[in-house]
Amino acid sequence: MVDQRRRRYLAKLATKLKAFYEAQQQEREANIALTATQTAKNQLDGFMEAGLISQLVNKADLQKTVDEAHFDVFKMTLSERSKQLTEETEAELDWSLYDAPTIFRKND
Repeated sequence: MVDQRRRRYLAKLATKLKAFYEAQQQEREANIALTATQTAKNQLDGFMEAGLISQLVNKADLQKTVDEAHFDVFKMTLSERSKQLTEETEAELDWSLYDAPTIFRKND
């Protein structure tokens, strides 16, 4: 009985995670931030905490489900995606503005 509940819980969690990651991906592609995505993240956090408190799952179960859902949506691991996002962010920043000493920069 507990094993059946655990499987249903993990299946529901996987569905919620995939929906969240897909929304996150759409946000990034559209270059906008949606409050619905943050709300979904908060709900996911609560859902996962409830699974831990009720002892249906442990942290390893949660991590495995998160990793699988993330890979299904983004086709890369969390660490690979984190590295990619860091590289993209660093490439987007133009630090040349700060090459000149402060006293020589124009005030706009």
